[in-house]
Amino acid sequence: PTSECRKCNDYCENCEYDYTMCTKCHQGFGLSVDNPGKCAPCPERCAYCNKNNNFCSECQVEDHNEMGIGYIFTADGINSGKCSSCSAHCEECDDATNCEDCIYGYDLVPSSPGSNKKICAKCPNNCDHCYGNSSFCTECSYGYSLAKDSNGRSTGQCTKCPDNCITCDDDPKICDYCFNGFTFGVENGEATNNCVPCPDNCDTCYKPNTCSDCKNGFYKIDEKCSACPAHCLRCSNRTYCYECNDGYGLEEIAPGSNKCVACPSNCAECKYADFCVLCNV
Repeated sequence: PTSECRKCNDYCENCEYDYTMCTKCHQGFGLSVDNPGKCAPCPERCAYCNKNNNFCSECQVEDHNEMGIGYIFTADGINSGKCSSCSAHCEECDDATNCEDCIYGYDLVPSSPGSNKKICAKCPNNCDHCYGNSSFCTECSYGYSLAKDSNGRSTGQCTKCPDNCITCDDDPKICDYCFNGFTFGVENGEATNNCVPCPDNCDTCYKPNTCSDCKNGFYKIDEKCSACPAHCLRCSNRTYCYECNDGYGLEEIAPGSNKCVACPSNCAECKYADFCVLCNV
């Protein structure tokens, strides 16, 4: 050994005592079996193989199709040190032929009758999970609910919630929550299961004719929404704006009254009409 510093071999992260003898390689490379002290690429789809470039110690998380990756085992159940993509539609596997978790819309079923190994099978339409039985849904996608037979038992099939309804978890005929801009209708003083539109230009309402929050560019008056001044994003009334649309700034007309006017020339953003805060590039 000398006091002179030399660069380690290619792809080597650590060669503490001898620059020709690598002790730790960069990720994706391992100590070469054929050329001791040098680094060589790991097996395909392998993340780490530091001690032996022919034997993977940790497979990559997923392949280019965002599917999981697992080890290849021999017929005797011995880890070969090689990696392969999991079976179709499988998100996670330790053994490439035995899936542990599927992507949404698929679930685990035996790879063959009586087998302990699992593969992914497609669930019924609009179904997120169908544990153990690909023809019987146990959890529907958003906006759908499990249909029930005349005895109130699940049919394993998913039915769409009522129009403009986000969720109807327990019964496809009974809505739990409506989309923004809709609320439950009222008949004879009682809420119905139907989602009806909020008043015009209303973002949120809890009663059909009573707005809680208006859309941008509108303000609430008498439970309805009325337009803000021109080019105004948010206002408290028809003469007072407190935030303008992009490219516009506030200009006072009189005490308690203002309007939005275009920003100065070459100005990208201005809070006030005569004061630029961001110039054009």
